[in-house]
Amino acid sequence: MDTSGQLIVQRDGPVGRILVSNVNRHNAGTNEMWQAFSPSLAEFVADPEARVILIEGDGGRDFMSGADIREFRSRLSQSDAVRTVERSALEAYRAVWDCPIPTVAVIRGYCLGGGLALATCCDLRIAADDAIFGIPAVKLGVGYPADSMYKIRSLVGPAFMKEILLTGRQFSAQEALHMGLVNAVVPTSELTERAESMAASIVKAAPLTVRAIKLIDRDLDRNPAERNVELWDNAIAACFASEDFVEGCNAFTEKRAPVFKGR
Repeated sequence: MDTSGQLIVQRDGPVGRILVSNVNRHNAGTNEMWQAFSPSLAEFVADPEARVILIEGDGGRDFMSGADIREFRSRLSQSDAVRTVERSALEAYRAVWDCPIPTVAVIRGYCLGGGLALATCCDLRIAADDAIFGIPAVKLGVGYPADSMYKIRSLVGPAFMKEILLTGRQFSAQEALHMGLVNAVVPTSELTERAESMAASIVKAAPLTVRAIKLIDRDLDRNPAERNVELWDNAIAACFASEDFVEGCNAFTEKRAPVFKGR
């Protein structure tokens, strides 16, 4: 088994998958893995048939256990090495956050540090009941980036964010659900089926409507003065002017499932 870490990119019709693969290290993230996220996502964005991307850990045990500390220790003598890895991770988070295709984090086992940061950048998160969450930054003496703090805060609020970061403790899937960090918790044996069902729901959705939702959601993160309301209006108008809108109305009237074409 290659222990250097890699991303495995797969396609199953309209459903894409990115597997975080460093199995012998509980899928710990390496610089090479972080740098692979942007081009991997770009492959799907360039494919008009891709409708949803599942992001999960390889090996069926862990999502991601954080940074591969072995890599940090071996690079500490190199100037700016740790900051280089941090920048690569931040670029990966932003690529996931900005991806115009909906992303779903499928979480089992460890979801720690950079793994939790990665999951919070996805649109939806579904966890197995044995998943373990946490950010041990205070136990490692590392600075935690503001972008990642913002993502966590936007999901769980300031009180839970500070509990997660200031204690550095690990917490269960049920606690994550209570905090609002994940959308659903299911038995481990049902995780794959539930994730695929969630993906299928997105695949069946009207593509232009999905695109507008993603666009507006990301723009809402900007300061009000920087938001492009005209772009929102154009995206919404495109939905109402589309063939899919006519199809959706007809399907509703005829009590059948709509067949959307993205135009």
